[in-house]
Amino acid sequence: MNNLQLYTKIIQNAKNQNRIKSKNFYFELHHIIPKCLGGTNEKKNVVLLTPKEHYICHKLLTRIYPSNSKIMFALQMMIYTHKDLRKLKLSSRDYTCIKELRYKNGLPEETKQKMRDAIRPKISDEGRLNISIGLDKYFNSPQMVEKRNNKLQQREQKIFERNAKREQRLAALQIVQQTKLHN
Repeated sequence: MNNLQLYTKIIQNAKNQNRIKSKNFYFELHHIIPKCLGGTNEKKNVVLLTPKEHYICHKLLTRIYPSNSKIMFALQMMIYTHKDLRKLKLSSRDYTCIKELRYKNGLPEETKQKMRDAIRPKISDEGRLNISIGLDKYFNSPQMVEKRNNKLQQREQKIFERNAKREQRLAALQIVQQTKLHN
């Protein structure tokens, strides 16, 4: 059974069950024809899937449309941003597949920006300034300066001790060599 047939079978099975969102069952909304391929939000183009089915469908879509970076982006965002899927352990095969497709096809700058925005917290310029000031105060506080100085002194002491031991070994070696020469 090829990827498209499997995808169609999962979608048809879900449609035949007439699923309804409720407190007892968790389902995720899936666009049968992805929006990036011209799909719409109309009722005939959406289906409720279990989280496992949803993941499998997106994985199948990356195989059906291997050169479509938006399909790849959808799978990556599903994995990296969904609170339940973040715990998901990807197999090495899945990870390799995602990375190879991404490398082979590249990502448009727009997609890269969306990924950065989804992962990186949005911080205002004022917030960034406050963080910078706070970090500056922390790292330049008397306690941190003293801590850095102590570490530096400890490193210098270790180097001094190491050099002293080397000198002792060299002196002992010279004594042994002189003794051998006199004998």
